[in-house]
Amino acid sequence: MGLWEAEGGLLSRYDEERVLVAIVPSLRDWALIQEEHWYRIPLARAPQRIAASYLAFYHP
Repeated sequence: MGLWEAEGGLLSRYDEERVLVAIVPSLRDWALIQEEHWYRIPLARAPQRIAASYLAFYHP
């Protein structure tokens, strides 16, 4: 059984969790998240339904 496989692997306890990862392209956007506690999802890229348990931010 591999390291990441569902049964007994590192991710086995996270099978039911869903995470939406938002790419934060600029420091201005990151400041908006931290100071005003909101962020936008561009309509063209937004999923029809957001069913995530967690929201993560990635700043490349």
